[in-house]
Parts: sequence; C-alpha cells; structure tokens
Amino acid sequence: MNSIASEGEQPNVCMLLGRFPPILSGAGLQALTLSKALRAVGVGVFVVTARRDNSPRMEKIQGLPVHRIGTIRRSRLSVYRWSLAVLPTLFRKRREYDVLHIHGVNIWGMPAALLARWCGKRVVIKVTGYAQDDPLHLQKEKFGKYKCRLFRWADATISISSLISNSYRVAGFPESKLNSIPNTVDIERFAPLLESDEKNRLRLRLGLEREKVVVINTGIVRWAKGIDILLAAWEIVQVDLPDALLMLVGNCDEEPEFVDWLKAELKEKKLERNVVLTGHVDNVEEYLQAADIYVFPSRREGLPNALLEAMASGLPCIALDIPNIIEDVITHGKDGVVVYDREPASLAREILQMVIDRSRRNSLGVLARKKTVDFFSTPVVVQQYRDLYQRLSLQKRAKDL
Repeated sequence: MNSIASEGEQPNVCMLLGRFPPILSGAGLQALTLSKALRAVGVGVFVVTARRDNSPRMEKIQGLPVHRIGTIRRSRLSVYRWSLAVLPTLFRKRREYDVLHIHGVNIWGMPAALLARWCGKRVVIKVTGYAQDDPLHLQKEKFGKYKCRLFRWADATISISSLISNSYRVAGFPESKLNSIPNTVDIERFAPLLESDEKNRLRLRLGLEREKVVVINTGIVRWAKGIDILLAAWEIVQVDLPDALLMLVGNCDEEPEFVDWLKAELKEKKLERNVVLTGHVDNVEEYLQAADIYVFPSRREGLPNALLEAMASGLPCIALDIPNIIEDVITHGKDGVVVYDREPASLAREILQMVIDRSRRNSLGVLARKKTVDFFSTPVVVQQYRDLYQRLSLQKRAKDL
C-alpha cells in the first residue's frame, strides 16, 4: 500500500476539501491556485471534494483532475456521511498519492486521515482561519476536542498567520509539526495596469466613469466581512465626496437577509446611486485594476485572499485591524494603512486622506505590489510546499528502512 516517492522524485499529493471551485470559498480558491502551480512544476496533484447538484463525478478544472463525491449539507449527519463516502476513492487511488493534504480541520477529515496513515501516507492539515478551525477555538466547541485529534494524527500542520501559530502553541501541540506557510496570490492575474490609457479603456468597458474616484471591496457580501462598517464610513465620505463610487464586488447569495438589510440601508440613506453591488463576477481582477483605493473592513480572517489580491493589483489598501492577522500582511504606513480602532469615522477619514494624496496612493500601491511578489507570490509559496512534501517523504522513507 505504500507508494512513497523514491529519492529524488516529487511526492504526489491528494488535496481533500469540502468546497472547491466553482463552489465559492476562500480555502477552495487557495487550493486551486496551489494545485495548479504544483502541477506546473511537476508535482502530481488531484482533488477529492464534494459535488454540487448535477455536477460531474469527475472533471478537470484548468487541467486539474477533480473527483466529486456526494454532497455536504448543513446537517451534522450529512457531514458524517460525506466523511465516509470519500474513503473508497482515497483507498482506490492510494497508489496515486504520497501525501494527503486536508484543507480545514473538520470532522470529515478524521476518517480520511486515519485511512491515509494506515496506507502509509503522510498527512498534512491546513488551518484555514482563526476563530474558525484553530486549536484554541476548536477546543471550545462541543465536538472540537475530537477535531483536534487531527493535529496529533497529522505529520505536519500548516498555519497561515502568526495568530494561528500562537493558538497552536498555546493549545500544546508539537512545535516540530508546525509549518508557517502563507496563502498565495497569482501575481500574473492580479497585477496593475501600467498605462493610464489601459485603465481608461477598462473603465469604459466596465461602465465606470473615467474621472470618478472608485473605492472597492471584494469578497462575499456578508456580516463577517464588515460591510456594515464600510457603509457607515461611506455615508461620512459622501459628505465631502458626493460623486465618489463604492463598489462591492462579490457573491450576494450567502447571507440574503444581510444583503436585504444592506439594500434597505442604501435606500434609506439615499446612497443607491453611489454604491454598487455587482454580485459574483469572474473578472474580479479587472475591477481591481479599474479602481483607485481598496478597503478591507473584515471582522475575522485567516490570511485574507482578497486583501492580497488587491495589494498584488497595486492598489493602496486601507484595512481595519484584526490583531495578529492584518499585521502579517500590511506594514502600517509603508505598504498600506491600518485603522486600529475600527471606527467608521476613522475609516472615513483615512479614505478621504487617501483620495486627496495621489502621491501617497501611488507609493503605497507600489510597495504593496512588491510585498506580494516577495512574500506571497505563487512561486515563493509553492517552493515552501514542495520542500515540506519532500521532507515528509524523506522522513517516511528513513522510518521504513
């Protein structure tokens, strides 16, 4: 059953996660970006995930083999069923992978991890978000102590932020298994336009006025993303900049009640003309290229994909503070601005100052782009994963001798 790669060979990897594109999730988008990049450098990768309604059991997404098994509903029973449903596929394909990489610390990952260990595989667990599946918060959940067993069964745990790393250490799990590897961003897809004429043409195509100040936020429109705080700040901004436009680019279907509240607020405050909800788009990179300023008001994150994408696009970014998360991405005053008190008035003040100071906008945008290239670009992050997979394979080989 053991198919650990021979010395000098690249280990093959099975990515296991509950939601994968085109189903929307940050973890899924990260898994897709990572998997494509690994395959590009010779690592064999395939994905095992849940089905959507009427989705094929086997498909290729951007060249990546994806096996879809069963569905995951909101009920706990559905999760238990899916945790067992994936086992036959993982066993049948056991000779096609050396490492099982589980995205997220969930009940459904436990049977898979045990099967992989029994088959002689190495197991990697990625923690996808603080206050979501980090050890300290899991220990407070009803069944969290069972989920935490994954940290002991895994050969390596991936932390995407210093806050998650601290949670892991405080919870008492082995330091030797902890690996700090950030989320990655596709710096070729998310890149600034170099010529002003290009931006003007893009704005025309997107239906945006050439001279209008465009402030943008991207991601799923829901309460946890702090859109209500941004709306309160925007009401203040409009007093001084009545013609500026706020664009909320992202899926509006996940929390319909919150979106209904948001639309009612826009109507009541007479902001409908200056706030646009696009819904889901496939060309988010173009909206970022067409914008002037990015605002990130989220209440909680792991390591925010949307913020990295905006920085890679060369936008000056203003983020509300999430302790030990935002500081992993932005150095305040150098490559972005952090609003530490998270107050709408403070956020509004920073937006207005950013609009006025074009030179500062340009400087922050250039350094934001540089940081993503140096620390979060796909080649940089992929090499860290390649080194990890290779090290685990070598450890397994040495143990078997």
